[in-house]
Amino acid sequence: MNFIFIESTKEKLGNLRDEKDIPVLSDAIYYQMDIILTGDKDFLDANLDKPLVLSPTMLMEYIKHSL
Repeated sequence: MNFIFIESTKEKLGNLRDEKDIPVLSDAIYYQMDIILTGDKDFLDANLDKPLVLSPTMLMEYIKHSL
């Protein structure tokens, strides 16, 4: 798995209930990240196509089915 450290964008992209989560979502969309790994229900309920929003358990299932 590749990890990339990025500088935060100033753009406001996407929409979530909790305003404090918008910068995380904005960066993921702006930098075209593949996955957001979180346990945050607002992200998990956002129904995004890209990036995928997965809990740790969901990630394990995703990896298991990708092999």
